[in-house]
Amino acid sequence: MRQYTKKELLELLEKDPVVQSMKTSSFEAGDIVVTEGDMNQRLYMILEGEVSLQKRGPEGNNMHIDQLRPGDLIGLVSFVSDGPALTTVTALSDVKTIRINKQEFEELASGRSKLSPVFYNLIIMNLLNRYQHTVGLQIKFEHLTKMLNEERNQLKTALNHLEAVQKQLISQEKMALLGELAAGISHEMNNPAASLSRSIEHLAEQISHAVAQVRSFDNSHVHKLLQFGINDKPESTSKVRENARLLALSHPKLKRGLLRKLSRCSEETRNYILENIKEKDFDEAVEIYDTGQILSIMKDSTKRITALVQSLRSFSKPSTNYQEKVDVREGIQSTLQLLNHKLKHHDIVLRLYDIPYVAGNSGELNQVWTNILDNSCDALGKQRGEIIVKTYESEGRVCVQISDDGPGIPDDIKKRIFDANFTTKNTDGSFGLGIGLTITKDIIEKHKGTIIVKNSNRGGAKFQIYLPAVKSEN
Repeated sequence: MRQYTKKELLELLEKDPVVQSMKTSSFEAGDIVVTEGDMNQRLYMILEGEVSLQKRGPEGNNMHIDQLRPGDLIGLVSFVSDGPALTTVTALSDVKTIRINKQEFEELASGRSKLSPVFYNLIIMNLLNRYQHTVGLQIKFEHLTKMLNEERNQLKTALNHLEAVQKQLISQEKMALLGELAAGISHEMNNPAASLSRSIEHLAEQISHAVAQVRSFDNSHVHKLLQFGINDKPESTSKVRENARLLALSHPKLKRGLLRKLSRCSEETRNYILENIKEKDFDEAVEIYDTGQILSIMKDSTKRITALVQSLRSFSKPSTNYQEKVDVREGIQSTLQLLNHKLKHHDIVLRLYDIPYVAGNSGELNQVWTNILDNSCDALGKQRGEIIVKTYESEGRVCVQISDDGPGIPDDIKKRIFDANFTTKNTDGSFGLGIGLTITKDIIEKHKGTIIVKNSNRGGAKFQIYLPAVKSEN
């Protein structure tokens, strides 16, 4: 049996008297033939031109899904099923169609016309073409789905690689900062360590003298004098001179050497010795007091070393995805300890107001404070300046503001300050990798925060870091 093309079937149908009696409809390019969702009471047979089938997407946009040409039937499924139109049909060029209503369709399909089989063939061919198109779309969809899955896996791999690179950069920057801080930290630890060493030597001598004398003392006096020595802060030179002058007036019989020793004590200690200790035992009382002073120096030195070690440990904390409650004020205090060898040359003003916790990694956040404060020190240079560190809460966010009264940041540099490999340190012979502020911004954004840099009213640079506050459980 011969197979006809749609064009041949259309030519045969056009010769049929029934078809010739049907009305035609013409459309210009851009005209809508059928609207999606409307009830379709007519079937259109394309004689000339082309139309586009469009389906409304989930966001309301029309998506092109097929194109019909001469011999194709418009609205076949909705017309036969008495349902709403499945697509919107728009003319792509001047289009001429035969318009078939229900009665004319039934007459063509009744078999009374000699060309009824031809009409049936045309309908079957249209349905077959639609089916083939649907199958083709399904194959394309599955192919695109496979490609999207592959691309998603590639993107996931790339993202994991970028996260690993970011962690490596953070670690490199941290090591670079530690290297830069090493000399200062060494100096800061050397001072209390040397003081501790000297104090131990003096303490050995002091105890040998003091033990020989305490036999004539009441134990309560020994304990009290040691506590005075531990708790008293050293008197200034001018204060010692004033104490000596007043003691000479009130106790003119005191020997000059003993007068000097007592003048180094606090007023409370002097009064206790003068009122409770016999004058012949004043020298021994002062020796016991001095033993307490040495213990105080040793205590302060060990505190200083402990604080530096804790600050270093906090700074060196490895980067993880673990979220902890962080009080940024503690991190700022640790950073001040680490940078003390630089910061002690400037006036540091702390306005650390009460703030809620933030969620994040304390070691990474400490790296942020270190980078910014280190930059402030570099900006101030050898000239003594002022650095203000302020914390406060604003609209559910914790704000850390660090500003200085240095030269500020020129506008052309301000635009590039967070760019990778951009640094101004190398211009004056100092060292810088050029990733400090880049890493700073990355860490802040990782913590869902923002950083703003501008010049303050004082003329220096001002960094403002905003981090989401942890909601109170109350």
